[in-house]
Amino acid sequence: MIVLVATFKAKTGCEMELENKLKTLVQHVQGEKDTLVYTLHRGMDDISKFLVYEVYKDKEARELHRSQPYVKEILGSITDLVQEPPAINLFEDICSIDDKV
Repeated sequence: MIVLVATFKAKTGCEMELENKLKTLVQHVQGEKDTLVYTLHRGMDDISKFLVYEVYKDKEARELHRSQPYVKEILGSITDLVQEPPAINLFEDICSIDDKV
């Protein structure tokens, strides 16, 4: 599995618009078979911070996600809403707890 963590920092006054666009992206991603987790989080101490936690079955699933027109459209539409480009970090699973939730 491939884990991707993307963090976004909204410009002042753009927090809700950025949140709504990222929520729309989550709705689209629900139909991607091999995207296993795609969760949007908002900062508890700073409402301008957003984190997207993504888990893909494999490299091909991540590439398929990145190639979707809605991903390109939505990410292209937020450039004026964020202070800087999102920080993208890739991880691989090492270990986890199962069946806790």
